[in-house]
Amino acid sequence: MIRGAEWSSIRHPYFHCPSRNCKYVRQCNDSNTTRADILDKIVWNWVKDFLTKPELLTEALEMYQSERDNESAPLRSRLQVIENLLEDNRTQLDRLIDLYISGEFQKDVLSDRKARLETNIQALENERLSIEGQINREAMTPDQISDLYDFAKKIAKGIEIADKDLLVKRQIIDSIGLTVTLAREDGHMVAYIKSVLGDQDMPITTLGS
Repeated sequence: MIRGAEWSSIRHPYFHCPSRNCKYVRQCNDSNTTRADILDKIVWNWVKDFLTKPELLTEALEMYQSERDNESAPLRSRLQVIENLLEDNRTQLDRLIDLYISGEFQKDVLSDRKARLETNIQALENERLSIEGQINREAMTPDQISDLYDFAKKIAKGIEIADKDLLVKRQIIDSIGLTVTLAREDGHMVAYIKSVLGDQDMPITTLGS
């Protein structure tokens, strides 16, 4: 059920790091083995909860949106600065043209200042589009949220069958893009779960080596 692991032991299958030279931020070594049957059960129960309890999915989506809003706060702040600069530069450009029409500016002076203002405006507009695109990519639209709920309902219909059919369980796991990363922190194993339904960090004291 969990990818990226190797199997060992005759009595019980264990997950362990496949590399002897781990270079992860978190501690990783060959002694960090984990009973596969125990981990599979815990992770599968987490999946079932998400698919059968809509309130958990709602909570995860709200948390995701809140995290994205916090992360994009500097971008939104910069976006406001850009809007103010655009308004100022456009006002200057309009005023410059009015002065030229009134005969208070020479044509060559106007052309130079007009070109600089137009260059500034174009650069600011490009930056604004880039920032807006980044913010939109990191946020979920109402349609995406609705599709996710529909997707969860559809997958949930196969939960009871999946409890008895390993192939159906595998199909559900694949369809939600679930991955689990194990690490030992402060003497305890932690499972970092990621999927399209949400993320979860699970300290698992029962998963000793």
